[in-house]
Amino acid sequence: MTLSLYDMCPCGSGKKIKFCCRDLAEEIEKIERMIATGQPHACLEHIERLEKKYPDRVYLQTRKAELLRQLGDPEAARSTLQQALQRDTENPAVLAEAALAALQKGDLSSGIAWLHRGIATGVTKKAIPAGVMEALQAVCDAAIDVGEFFVAHGHLALIFRFMPDHEGVRHALSSFRSSPFVPLLAKEPLRPEFPADDHPQKGRFFEAIRPFAQHDWIGAEQSFAKLSHDAPSCWQAWHNLAVLRTWLGDNVGAAEAWRREAALDVPPAQAALAEAIALELLPPDEVTDIRQVEIPVTDQAALLEALRAAGRISERPVAPQEWEGPPPRAAYHVLDKPVPSADVTPTAENVPAVIGLAFFFGKETDREPRLELQARGGNFEAAKAAIVEAGGAALGAALEAQALGQVYDDPLAQLERRFPDHATVDQIFEVYCAVRRRALVDEWPARPSPVFGGKTPQEAAADGELRRRLLGYLLRLECRLDQKQVAAFDFGELYQRLGLQAWPPVTLPPVDEDEPDAEAESLQDEKGDAAAAGQAADETARKHIRALRGLSRLNLTDLARLDLAPLDNDGLTSVYTYASAHHAVRTIYRIGCEVLRREGVSEYLVAPVLATLPYLCEDTRRGLEFIAEGRKRGAADTALPVELDFAEMQIHYQRSDGEDVMRLVDQIGTRHIKKPGVRDRLLSFLIQAGMVRPTGEPAEPAGEAAPVVAAPPEEGKIWVPGGEGPSAPGGGKIWVPE
Repeated sequence: MTLSLYDMCPCGSGKKIKFCCRDLAEEIEKIERMIATGQPHACLEHIERLEKKYPDRVYLQTRKAELLRQLGDPEAARSTLQQALQRDTENPAVLAEAALAALQKGDLSSGIAWLHRGIATGVTKKAIPAGVMEALQAVCDAAIDVGEFFVAHGHLALIFRFMPDHEGVRHALSSFRSSPFVPLLAKEPLRPEFPADDHPQKGRFFEAIRPFAQHDWIGAEQSFAKLSHDAPSCWQAWHNLAVLRTWLGDNVGAAEAWRREAALDVPPAQAALAEAIALELLPPDEVTDIRQVEIPVTDQAALLEALRAAGRISERPVAPQEWEGPPPRAAYHVLDKPVPSADVTPTAENVPAVIGLAFFFGKETDREPRLELQARGGNFEAAKAAIVEAGGAALGAALEAQALGQVYDDPLAQLERRFPDHATVDQIFEVYCAVRRRALVDEWPARPSPVFGGKTPQEAAADGELRRRLLGYLLRLECRLDQKQVAAFDFGELYQRLGLQAWPPVTLPPVDEDEPDAEAESLQDEKGDAAAAGQAADETARKHIRALRGLSRLNLTDLARLDLAPLDNDGLTSVYTYASAHHAVRTIYRIGCEVLRREGVSEYLVAPVLATLPYLCEDTRRGLEFIAEGRKRGAADTALPVELDFAEMQIHYQRSDGEDVMRLVDQIGTRHIKKPGVRDRLLSFLIQAGMVRPTGEPAEPAGEAAPVVAAPPEEGKIWVPGGEGPSAPGGGKIWVPE
């Protein structure tokens, strides 16, 4: 790279090189070139030689600390960084390196604090060094890795404010919002609120908001903390304090502020959202112990035979990769009742629930044969009794039980069932629907919960203070079902059971056409915007942007209740686009069904709707109906036929319809294989189905499969047309420019 004396000095002083490190200009250029060309060791040696001639230079110390950190010498990096901090405590480049060092140690909280000191000083000096942007990206990545999605969203939005026109930044923000693994609540477009013009604290309020406008989140948080203390009835102060603490990763402080906002004179929907976010931020109150007991085995052969014959014990596959030491020789599900025989239709009443896991270990060098049982606290004694009864004389006396830890014990827990081998996909779906309804509508309302101070949800609904918490809980539950891809659950029945009124329909707010809106602007060019793709007319495009602005002022949790009647087809298109951009499954499903009911909707919307809805159906029969509708309509989108083939192939695979799967594999291979991406997608499916090895070679014929326990769809597991399939959180970083 070539540096000019009029470039900003990379030391972080905020001055031009000409007026700062002019004597180091040639060396700085050489160091930056060595770093850019991947010569860290040589660069480090060069810096150490320069330090003898130029001692205590912040630029050299900062670069040295960075190289030591990257080369895996954190202690030396920390020592060098301390020297730089002692010399200049308000240098954004040094503070950014301190943030990166903290993140390398796994200290996200300190990393955020150092980063924002660096941003604030950089803004003050009117120079943001590249290291600050690197640290900002690193905070996003680290937050995603540990599931701090609110922190990641806030910092991604901050990068967008710094670089609104950068395609990579837009893509990163779009990827985050559309991810099925990010909770819907964490995608909410949080923004500051302002009091009315006649509010007595308006002057102080705008003084408090000034640091926020300068990207000084820590300074703004301190200002709003003081303002909310002095003006406790100002809900806008508590709201802004809550937003800032949420973005800064102060989950406990943020939850307190959200709940203080909810307790003030705000609309019920706003209070419910604040309570829902508070619940999402805090560790769950509803927890249960996981307990384990070890039972000696006195006769291995007799035990295996007894467990094989026991009606309430079902063998399950062993996953060796889940064990640090030697894996068990056999693994079992412990059931609450026997599996129905082949002449019995599976129902929610006769299909057994899985209440425990048992693992059989043979004799090891230092241990005798044993059976280890694990179960939730409420199921532990029943599971233990079942395994002891089944094992009989082949088992010795159980040892003392131990607590392994705690897990979230929410209303959706313990839905796993062991279906008989003759159960069809349709029967499995109907059982899970019935089990879920029973758990949420029949059982949960009468179950005491620590969330409501030990009261039941029904009791909380009758309590003025607790009702607000209950509404927030229900809103969060809706978002969790959305993430689990449960699009059709009837919450109206649950509200009725609790004696609560359902939320009224929501309408789009009016929008000033000339008012700028960064949130809406960030959505205009997102990949997959089917609405914008076919709308060349300026007026239609302007209507689309206005609709996006209105939608960005709604809470994402309100989308599922949006009143569709006043929307024309263009408005419906905009809503579908917005919901898809945020992976709001229940809204996508609802709007998609409305699109298919209406006449005159643009084919540029009908095609992606028909390609997407089959993947959002728990009921595979309904998915096949959407596919048949797509083939019947024959939308103009030339990509639709292959998308429908892939969707139908996936559904038939779920239904174990082998002949139909092979028919569609052959159809895709014959008709579409030359289209971009089709070959890779087909190979990916064949590998998933076990028909082909990752190398592309045919797989060996599988032996007799072990009994399978059907479970609800794994959270976030949604495969959409044209995608590469889901990846685990943290499995890949969100890319932003350096």
